[in-house]
Amino acid sequence: MPKKDMPDYGIPRDNRRTTINTKLHPPAWLRAWGPALVWMGILFYLSSRQHLPQPPDPLLNTIIRKGGHMVAFALLALFYRRGLRHENVLGTALICGAWLLTALYAASDEFHQGFTPGREPTVMDWCIDMTGATLALALQTLWQRKSGRAESAAQ
Repeated sequence: MPKKDMPDYGIPRDNRRTTINTKLHPPAWLRAWGPALVWMGILFYLSSRQHLPQPPDPLLNTIIRKGGHMVAFALLALFYRRGLRHENVLGTALICGAWLLTALYAASDEFHQGFTPGREPTVMDWCIDMTGATLALALQTLWQRKSGRAESAAQ
């Protein structure tokens, strides 16, 4: 016998949805910090590899390796920025916080490479990592200001 409050459209009662959507969504903090956590895991894995594939040309190898460092840590800085933004960090503190977290992880990455056979930590690699992070944060900030999406806190 159908309930009085449920309209009967000729659909058997068992086939009608009577509950709200039960899709599971990850918590907000995981959506905010998840990309940074996953990316840190990928970077840790790559730093643990003794021999990464290399092109035969030494110049091309250097360009790819150093460019890879810049891109990898540029992405990490933007992922940290995303996480900090979720914590309501705004303006200069947002950029400085993302840069500082990236600097600390880049330093720990170089330290970690010191324990990997065939790899060695260098200050130059850390500087290249931070160049990528700085460029990414600067370009993102410029894009935000130009598009009128700047955060409400003092820039």
